[in-house]
Amino acid sequence: MLEIEKIEVDVANAGHITNCYLAFDETKKAILIDPGYDAYRILSKLKEKEVTLQYILLTHGHADHMGALKEIEEVTRAAILISPKEKDMVLEKIENYASYLGVERQNISEDCLQTVQDEESVLIGNHVGKILYTPGHSAGSICLFFEKEQILFTGDTVFSDCYGRCDLLGGSKEEMILSLRKVFKLGEEIKIFPGHGEITTLKKAKKYIKMLFALKGITL
Repeated sequence: MLEIEKIEVDVANAGHITNCYLAFDETKKAILIDPGYDAYRILSKLKEKEVTLQYILLTHGHADHMGALKEIEEVTRAAILISPKEKDMVLEKIENYASYLGVERQNISEDCLQTVQDEESVLIGNHVGKILYTPGHSAGSICLFFEKEQILFTGDTVFSDCYGRCDLLGGSKEEMILSLRKVFKLGEEIKIFPGHGEITTLKKAKKYIKMLFALKGITL
């Protein structure tokens, strides 16, 4: 069974809450998704669960999803999985809103990064996840889908009652529409774990999102 721990972190202690997730199975092999802040709290959870971290996956490169990245990578030496289109953002060669969000620069080495492609498989213990390329919130946003378990980590693409904003650097409303259509085809009973807010099902999130687009005259 794939176990999931939701770790809510308060980015820069400013009331901006980001969801970090730890997923692992009976082998105690694990993946960490979006370590937004508070490395001590996240590392304490790793120790509590007695897991070995194989990967750190960033759904995208905004600073509120990687504010604890460097410290966790230095302790665990886990490979950092990112979309190739987010690489420059993670390396802070282009704007990732760290200053705006009050997050320290991470100064990540390029050697730590492992780029992943659409439909690529990621093995975590005895469980296989699949990378889904879902641009819109950023140019290289990705989701992680465990099809057998019907679990989807959506980052800032899909929330419990809305979708991610598209007006930041690399964002695109047109690409977001295509990504949402792609995600909605996966199945309504899938449990989604978003980058912010509550865990829900794709069926419930889809209802709210389709309504928001309907108000704009767009059919998903």
